[in-house]
Amino acid sequence: MPKGESSYFGFGRETQFAEPVAPDNFWKVLSCNVSWGRDMSKRFLIGNSAQQSEMVQKGWTQKGDITLDANPVAVGQILYWLFGQDSVVAVPEAKSGGASTTLSSQAPAGATTIEVASADGLAVNDWVAIGTGQVCEFAKIVSVNGAMLGIEAKGISGGLVFAHDLGSTVVENVSDIAYKHTFSQSGTVSSQTWELDLGAPDGHSAARFSGMMAENFSISMLPAEPVSISASFVGSRMSAHNTRATPAYQECESFKPAGSSITIEGTPKTSLIKSLKLSVSNGLEASERTLSSGAFISKGSAGTISAELDAEALFEDDAELQRFLGGDRADYAAKNETKPFACVVEMQGSLIGPSSVIPGSLKVTLPKCYMTACSVPVQVGRKTAQSWKTSATFSQSDGFAVKAELVCGKYSFL
Repeated sequence: MPKGESSYFGFGRETQFAEPVAPDNFWKVLSCNVSWGRDMSKRFLIGNSAQQSEMVQKGWTQKGDITLDANPVAVGQILYWLFGQDSVVAVPEAKSGGASTTLSSQAPAGATTIEVASADGLAVNDWVAIGTGQVCEFAKIVSVNGAMLGIEAKGISGGLVFAHDLGSTVVENVSDIAYKHTFSQSGTVSSQTWELDLGAPDGHSAARFSGMMAENFSISMLPAEPVSISASFVGSRMSAHNTRATPAYQECESFKPAGSSITIEGTPKTSLIKSLKLSVSNGLEASERTLSSGAFISKGSAGTISAELDAEALFEDDAELQRFLGGDRADYAAKNETKPFACVVEMQGSLIGPSSVIPGSLKVTLPKCYMTACSVPVQVGRKTAQSWKTSATFSQSDGFAVKAELVCGKYSFL
């Protein structure tokens, strides 16, 4: 295995469970850990003495976790692993002034040319917004031939991301800005399996872990430090291999605590927060084995999305203490019922796109939380602080337990 100072993590999406694929995304990580377990049992044979026995291997288990700076692309990739799906919309949806027309024929996903009703006012190197709402996307005009526009977009082979119907709007716009990905699932989610490579850029042997599934994701914020993310995985089999490929790392600026905020029931708490950790899990069940998978676990299935929030804050009022006790600020008597509250955590990143008018961002909404623990330690000569632990549950009125909205320049995490 390579030394830690020269190691990398590479990720590739599997087309079939535990089928080897080459990684296509590489990130430098702060720390990583992979552990294996061997399920063994002692078996006694009839006819032999009690001292005569043999060990039988029943199966393998494999788990791992990584920690890296919270850049928007890595955050989105891990959120996709965790939730199994996302919805995408172009940002901004509002169009700038300029030429406008409509499609005169259907434009399939992946298309590199579109036919419009009129190309008047449109020229090479202009940007256009095609479609509206969930299928709005940006494209650059690379050629104009009558009513046929050659385009360059972010989809397959440089073509369209989405399919657009006859009559869809085509409006002159500023350069491509960003895409907003929304991750929200209240019930079971489909598990995505991935391949992870841990190796060295100089071509030494590397470990390849197949059939990996994400089960937990956490965001940690401390003052004056970049926001970090951690992800926990379980997986199937492992193999060693040699690689001569030099990883091309995705270099993105991380989220910063200075651009972050937290609100509880609509009240800003950012100025009080000293540290914060938000954890989201998908209830992954990955311990089953099938006849075909043998000693290795089979593809797991995810369950209910849940989240927990831990925070340390300055103690400037007793609002959170009263919230924990269930009181109404009249006294400190503990009540039998705790009232739920809404919590929103937001963080900002660097500006996105050539126009640099929209920053990357992550917004996590927990519409129905319960405070499960609260402490207010008092030390002589030091300012009194407090810590909270909350647990999020499904909100019937909002239709979800956790919703993550990520704005970045990447249109797809498939």
